[in-house]
Amino acid sequence: MCMAAKQPATYQVPAPNPGEKLCRLQHKQHSGRWCSTESTARIVAAEGATDQADRCDPVLLCDRCVASLLHCEAPRESFWKDHSSMPKKVLIVLTSVDKYPDGSPTGWYLPEAVHPFVEFRRAGFEVEFASITGLATCDPSSIDASKDDKECTDFWSDPTLKAKTESTKKLADCKPDDYSAVFFAGGFGVMWDFPENPAAIKLITDMLAANKPVAAVCHGPIVFKNVKDAEGKPVLAGKDCTGFTNAEEKAVNKYAVVSEPSGPGSCEDVLGALGNFKDGGVFQPNVCVAGYILTGQNPPSAQPLAKEVIVAIGKSTALIEALKKAGIAGTFLACLDMSDTMVFPFLGEFFVHHGISKAFVGFIFGIMSVGMLIFCPIVPYFMPKIGGPAKTLLLGTLLFATVRIGTASMGLFHEEDEGENGMMSLSADYLVWYSSILFFLTGCVYSFTEIGGLAWILMEAPEGGKSKAMAAMMTARMIGGLVGTPLGGILFDLIGWAPTNLACTLLLLIPSAMFYKTLAQPVPQRAAYEANFKLYMDKKFALSNLLSLLSLAAMYAYVPYLQLFYADQFSISKSVWGLIFMVGVIVGFLVGAGSTLKVEEYMGTLNAIIAGFGMFSVGYLLLGPSPILAFLPHSGWPAFFISTGGWFILLLGNGGVVTILPTLLLKYAMEFGLDEEDASVQSATVNIFMMAAGLFFGPTFGGYFAHAIGVPWTNTLLAIIICFCGYSTCAFLKSEEKTSKVAKSQEMM
Repeated sequence: MCMAAKQPATYQVPAPNPGEKLCRLQHKQHSGRWCSTESTARIVAAEGATDQADRCDPVLLCDRCVASLLHCEAPRESFWKDHSSMPKKVLIVLTSVDKYPDGSPTGWYLPEAVHPFVEFRRAGFEVEFASITGLATCDPSSIDASKDDKECTDFWSDPTLKAKTESTKKLADCKPDDYSAVFFAGGFGVMWDFPENPAAIKLITDMLAANKPVAAVCHGPIVFKNVKDAEGKPVLAGKDCTGFTNAEEKAVNKYAVVSEPSGPGSCEDVLGALGNFKDGGVFQPNVCVAGYILTGQNPPSAQPLAKEVIVAIGKSTALIEALKKAGIAGTFLACLDMSDTMVFPFLGEFFVHHGISKAFVGFIFGIMSVGMLIFCPIVPYFMPKIGGPAKTLLLGTLLFATVRIGTASMGLFHEEDEGENGMMSLSADYLVWYSSILFFLTGCVYSFTEIGGLAWILMEAPEGGKSKAMAAMMTARMIGGLVGTPLGGILFDLIGWAPTNLACTLLLLIPSAMFYKTLAQPVPQRAAYEANFKLYMDKKFALSNLLSLLSLAAMYAYVPYLQLFYADQFSISKSVWGLIFMVGVIVGFLVGAGSTLKVEEYMGTLNAIIAGFGMFSVGYLLLGPSPILAFLPHSGWPAFFISTGGWFILLLGNGGVVTILPTLLLKYAMEFGLDEEDASVQSATVNIFMMAAGLFFGPTFGGYFAHAIGVPWTNTLLAIIICFCGYSTCAFLKSEEKTSKVAKSQEMM
């Protein structure tokens, strides 16, 4: 993204958007959120208001408001209050070369360092200077050219500031953890020490890896010449960038000096070969933003570039904090998953042991999703009263621990004789009623934990980082499940049903104790979250949910009968089965999520779906009643590995869907007109609602068909559903992409 920008004379705060009010001493509400009165306030001038009534000159703004008005994706409390652990420091890098190859003087260009310095200081950042050798010289011509620039003359007349630029830190001594951003100032001298310097290359690589902005102006972007990404490709490949143009070099009679062989090549020649070079006009302000790589064309671009760096810092900081919160939410849900998977895979065996038919087991599993279906629309109404998504997650976890105690007591009050592994011989009728009630309550509680955790992440993560935050949360959950399932099998074998469930209860209390203070902090909330039923009827929203429902139903259909199929065919211990179960889940989901994040957009799901379709086609041939492979046995270890492989593949295709669907729904909800808070809650709610529906239809119908027509035919039926979902999703996403391209081309016309 490139933009032309005027070079303002003074620091400006954009006028408020329609419906917004700038906060004053009382910290008035704006955009439905509240500013923190504990944050450090700052006096700034509010200029550019469209209406005289909106002018407040001066106006008192907290840091959160400054960040918001600069279009940063700041959290809902004070911008820096929640980010006290983040460095509030920017590094400006200067050249150490003070002479051209012919011996005439050069150095760093004064306004290209001073204007960013002033902007960063005004935004509340500490600024440090560094250079390649620790010594830097200002280009004398830039001092003469800036004699009418008050910011430059004030800076250069301050002996303390001047000394900081002459004797700086060595770049090799600068650590990326100490800075929020790095800004490479220009000047002709950079052409001979920036491009080949290993310290500069390493610093840029480390900053980008940490999702922190790296900016360069005028000749400064030459520093990207030898910077590579993790795959060894130029970091500018495919990205918009800019720098001092050939026309500008010729205008100052320096093109021959910087071009090969006397120099490394002009910025336009070098950067144009690496990325998409953008020329904004001779000595016209021009800034390019490509993720966390920001470039400015010339001296007039230095100040607008610094403003974009401040915006990028806000996004970077919000992403890092969102990933931390995703880790907390993931820890909660991981413990919940660990608690669940310690007993969930073995419930089928528990029920069959007490005389419940395999076909009916699926219906018992489906009872849980009934509770979710009932409570999903209700949770958004309770959420503000509870205290927001984070507290909803905490409450749901504690309620889940309570329900788990009830699960542990299953059968203890109606003991006739004790069977294997502490299983009580109960009447089937009693067990059906008792377990159905517990499963229903579990589903109700799941609504609080799932919607609370998902809405919290969607609400806090910045645009462009929501998928990464979702992946962080899903990774934590997968790890919890991977550990929990085999652990549950071991405990189930050693100590029996009831003690295993009590251990799960204790496990749920661990994150509640660890993160209680974090989640219990007051979070600004809207007056109410109101369901927008028109949103659910929106074509894109409804189609996404329908495909999600079918895909999830097909996946969950395996849960109740796959383990029973294995139990009939093979002698596998619960621990081994549990490990197999969750290895498949974690591999499938993480590969699907990785495919999504690889391209950082919704089309990442396309790769996972295509892979899932191809692998499921193989599953159809191997497990279905195909005469081509009739010679393969459908019992014994060959069938075990074949069926397990097919199941892994199914999870692969669904991994991308489950990971990316919440952000896809959020995008559509915001396009529909909801603000980010409402859209986050609504997207989380409908996502969990579809999951619950899948959990209901999958196990109930899956269990029935597995009993009625057998596992191979059921597998074939599921393969058809997955193929339909895969191709429909591909067509849907391609149609969206095509529509978007057409709309953009029409706008350009």
